[in-house]
This record gives sequence, C-alpha cells and structure tokens, in this order.
Amino acid sequence: MSYSLYLWHWPIFATARYIGVFNDIKVKAICYILTILFSFISYQCIEKPLRKQNISFFKSLLILMIVPIILSLAIDEISDKYKGFNFRFGEEYARIDNILTQYSAKNRTKCFNKENDIADKRCEIGKISSTKKALLIGDSNANHFWNFFDVIGKKYDTSVTSITSSSCPALPKIRQYHWGNNSINTSCEKNTINYFNSIATSKFNFVIIAERWSNYLGFIVTPEDKKIAVINLKI
Repeated sequence: MSYSLYLWHWPIFATARYIGVFNDIKVKAICYILTILFSFISYQCIEKPLRKQNISFFKSLLILMIVPIILSLAIDEISDKYKGFNFRFGEEYARIDNILTQYSAKNRTKCFNKENDIADKRCEIGKISSTKKALLIGDSNANHFWNFFDVIGKKYDTSVTSITSSSCPALPKIRQYHWGNNSINTSCEKNTINYFNSIATSKFNFVIIAERWSNYLGFIVTPEDKKIAVINLKI
C-alpha cells in the first residue's frame, strides 16, 4: 500500500498547506487519517484488482494516459471559466477577486517586455482622444500602475502611452547587470535607446519614468564596465 500512500499524501497535505491550516495539530491528524483511508480504498478497489488483470497495451494507454489527460484539460477549462472556484476561499476573497477581474487591463501584458512601437494603440491609456500626450516608461513597478495612470489620464485629459520592461531602469547611457549574474542586461539597454529615440522624435507633453529605484543601486555599470557597489546609501 506504500505506493497508494505516496500518491495520496501529497494532494491532501499540499491542500492543507495551501489554504493555511496545516499548522493546526488537529488538521495534521485529519490529513494523516484521510491519507491512510484513501490509500486503503484505492489499494483495495484499484491497485489490487488491476494487478490481476491482463489488460492490452491500447486499453492501458487509454485508461492511464488518454482519459486522465482529457479529464485534466476539462477540469482546467472549467476552473478557468469559474475563476478557479474562488468562492472556496470565502466570500471576501471572492469579492476581491471579482473586483480585480472586473478592472483587469487586457493590454497591460502586451505592452510589457515587448519591443512595442510608441504608435501601438494597444499601449494607450487615459483619455486616448486627447491632444495632450504622456509617455510612461520604466520597470515592472511602472507596469503595475497601469490602471492608476489610466484613471489619472482620464481625469486630467491626457493620453498616456505605457511601454515598460522588466528590471530596467530606463535611463539613457546607464547599463545594468542582470539580477544574480555578471552579464549585461542588453534588452534593457536596447529598449531604453528606443524609448529616448521616440521621445526625441515625438511630441510628448510629459514623460514619466517610474521605477523601484532602490533595486538598481548595486547593479549599475560604470564606463569601465565595473559594477558599482553601493553600501549604506539612504534615499
């Protein structure tokens, strides 16, 4: 029955950890009981009988691979349709998740880490028809504020074009290392050049550079390609 125990312990214990109740001693005891119970049932009803069966290769393939794949895909589609059954975490979680879904921006990811042209209409937010133009560039922190700048643009009659890149300070003539290694972040450098070329050729009333600045203090590259070590620097 060891294999059945192995199969059942993970989903039961992982679920308890996922919903944040595993540290309760009573919950742990229930997890052990459920693991043993389900393992015994599956061993007696599935594992033992199948050991005595002479099943063809095609039937084994159908039962053990094709059917589970179809079921998994079906469950995934249903889960996606009903937003992961968010109600299982309580009414408050479901309410917050529904609000986030309602106000999610479909084009936000399409204008992040892409070599988008400034003229890409999918990246315009705020009051798009306005003659006042703003450009928002920066890292993922800037991208996270997509809806904020959308509201600000509409309120102050400004069309905001948002083009952002992950872990990129977006400052001219500033080169940066990738997180955790000594290779230059060339994609950031390339995107930044494109940003400032667009600023030079386009008529923007405002240019907004939004970053989590503290992330970049120790990863700047000097003209000699030497990393700057910043110690005890306070902002």
